[in-house]
Amino acid sequence: MKYKSIERQDIFRVLDRLKAEQKVKSDFLLPSEEVRVALRGEKISPVMMHDKVRTETGYMGPMRLMRKAEENLSAKLNVPIKYHDMIRDGHSDIYHYTFNRLLQRGGKKFMFRTFAPGSEFIDYEDDYADIGTDQIFAVRSILSDRYKRIENLDVMNVVLETLTEMKADVDIEKASVTENRLFVDVIHRDVHHFPEFLEGYRNPNTGRSDTGVISGFSIRNSETGDGRFQIVPRALVLACSNGMTIRKDALARTHLGSRISETGIIWSEETHHKEMDLIIAQTRDAVKTFLSPEYIGQKISDLLQYRKELEHPVGTAHHLGSALGFDEERTEYLLESLFKSNDLTTTGAFHAATWVAQGMSIEDQYEVEEAAYQLLPGIQHMDHPFKKK
Repeated sequence: MKYKSIERQDIFRVLDRLKAEQKVKSDFLLPSEEVRVALRGEKISPVMMHDKVRTETGYMGPMRLMRKAEENLSAKLNVPIKYHDMIRDGHSDIYHYTFNRLLQRGGKKFMFRTFAPGSEFIDYEDDYADIGTDQIFAVRSILSDRYKRIENLDVMNVVLETLTEMKADVDIEKASVTENRLFVDVIHRDVHHFPEFLEGYRNPNTGRSDTGVISGFSIRNSETGDGRFQIVPRALVLACSNGMTIRKDALARTHLGSRISETGIIWSEETHHKEMDLIIAQTRDAVKTFLSPEYIGQKISDLLQYRKELEHPVGTAHHLGSALGFDEERTEYLLESLFKSNDLTTTGAFHAATWVAQGMSIEDQYEVEEAAYQLLPGIQHMDHPFKKK
């Protein structure tokens, strides 16, 4: 069972998706002792059962756990995820005994964030054909009863309303919604030129040369406990569309509030006005700060102090690829991109890494951009020969 992500899409397509998802989302707050877990075969995600919660169409049926929910359940019950995977894939008797025994201890309430049965956003597999997808809730995550919900649709609406109200001279470059995260990238229409930062740099594919940088920010949210609501500064290099993500300056809000006292069903349509007021305020702050010429100018100036010619570009590329967790194929692509870019400097290595990241999933791309930015001050220390082990 997998979520159908849409990545790097037009803002209106993502907005339509979020509106459709909102109609089929439900949250259930359940005591742990009232649920049980079952497997139906090896390497098949488990199902949880609960027969006391009534929905609009009858009593709640089986709930099949998506991967994030499996990780959540293991964490809530203090079961290492590697052990969870081992006993799920071939030791169903141990799995049933371990998890149901821990659930029956009770004393905990979990929030089950779900999609209704038959949701079009889920790729169902044939494992549960005898039950029917129209009866299986897809559990996106299992969270604590203190989880403060900030919905993706609310975030999107606030972003659009705030930018319109402020008459900000921006474009929403692209948006993505994955199984666990929402990303909205906003860029300013003004171009700032930094000849020293991009001196000699060429697009590795087209050879295009451009010293322009566009300031902007990325708005991020998770409905499944996979990160805080954040507004992260993110600039864009015009020559190649490489992203420069500065996570340390991000404005963030955690999804943690007071304990929920109600039991039963918590409908996702409930709004959280105070949270939305906070998001509006933070979005305004981000627009003013991250889009200002002074901000992007200062960040480029900070990075220029680390710009050095590389004596061992091959070794640097290998060491940087290793630091970023690249496999051998991606590291070779980083090396190739570095030489094609005609910028054999520490900042050139940084650009090569973010160029490689563009071919990755949206979540991995932003992780690489953030990591590369943090590593830039130390790239000069990677400038030594590479010895293959």
